[in-house]
Amino acid sequence: MGKFYENISEDHAEWIRQQKLFFVATAPLDPQGTVNASPKGYDCFRIMGPNRVCYLDLTGSGIETQSHLQQNGRVTFLFMAFEGAPRILRLFGRGHVAQVDTLEYQTLYSKYFASPPSSESQSETSVAAAIASSSRPTPYEFENASQIRGIIVATIHKVGTSCGWGVPFYEFKGERPTLRSFWAKKTKSQLGQYWAMANTSSRDGLPGIRHEFMGPEWAPRPSKSSLLAKMTSQVASFLRGDFVLHSALLVAGFGTGLAASRFLA
Repeated sequence: MGKFYENISEDHAEWIRQQKLFFVATAPLDPQGTVNASPKGYDCFRIMGPNRVCYLDLTGSGIETQSHLQQNGRVTFLFMAFEGAPRILRLFGRGHVAQVDTLEYQTLYSKYFASPPSSESQSETSVAAAIASSSRPTPYEFENASQIRGIIVATIHKVGTSCGWGVPFYEFKGERPTLRSFWAKKTKSQLGQYWAMANTSSRDGLPGIRHEFMGPEWAPRPSKSSLLAKMTSQVASFLRGDFVLHSALLVAGFGTGLAASRFLA
């Protein structure tokens, strides 16, 4: 019988860490749109806390997950046991994309993927600490590869478990090295060319990845809110400068008048 929980428990977290494969499901808002499910390997999934997770999004031939998340944020993660006791576990949430080279991306990568966990990074929750202490992608050398095109971050509002009796047994023999080794040989320019060719839109035409090394026409454009904030700042700066100028003129005028009155006296 299925059960639901409000957050990821320590038992859930430890079990998730042991799985070698998970699936990510997203969909556009259009009822006629394409529902997508993507399999993910490698040690690229991290639990940040009882209700927060993230994973490295590696370059591939489609950009469905990023496109859907940018449109509506809905996401479900699916894990299942292929060995040991049967279990299926789903994480239901809302997510977004931390784009490559942004401050958010750099912060997340440095904290969860680039180096062994520090005591500070383990202090958030016992769940995050349990995972961080035993799950790192060092063997896969993500730091030296250019295949990463973002970090998917999700806030989990429900965890669901079910029996998994219908899932067959499979033996894990190892990770396929092809994806990592292929992209590790490419330059940023070559990676950008591939993104521009294959990752600019979803199958339903939703916007995909945008990055400056795809070419100037694909550089991210500032949002309306950021443009408004910039204009507001510039106006405020101008008004402050105008006020200072008027104040200086008043002071100067007052000083001149005072000197003249003393002279006349």
